[in-house]
Amino acid sequence: MPVTVGPYGQSQPSCFDRVKMGFMMGFAVGMAAGALFGTFSCLRIGMRGRELMGGVGKTMMQSGGTFGTFMAIVLGSESPEDKSSSSAFPSDFHGTPQTGNHIEN
Repeated sequence: MPVTVGPYGQSQPSCFDRVKMGFMMGFAVGMAAGALFGTFSCLRIGMRGRELMGGVGKTMMQSGGTFGTFMAIVLGSESPEDKSSSSAFPSDFHGTPQTGNHIEN
């Protein structure tokens, strides 16, 4: 399928760019979560000093790599052509919610 060009000349990101972006976003989120959980678990078992830093760093790298891999898979597996079929809203959704309490004439 040809690459669509936006109104200002920019094109859609390639599949590799989406995978790379997903990995980096997931790695950042996983590192943050690893810092929190790693610090808590290492302090809980009584680590201090160098041992604490090593344990927290290891947990951050593990959780960052794991979450980054999953985010890369998710963002790499979805293609721009499939957006309409996997949308949470129908294509004719215009921002006005349909409620069941209106009166019809």
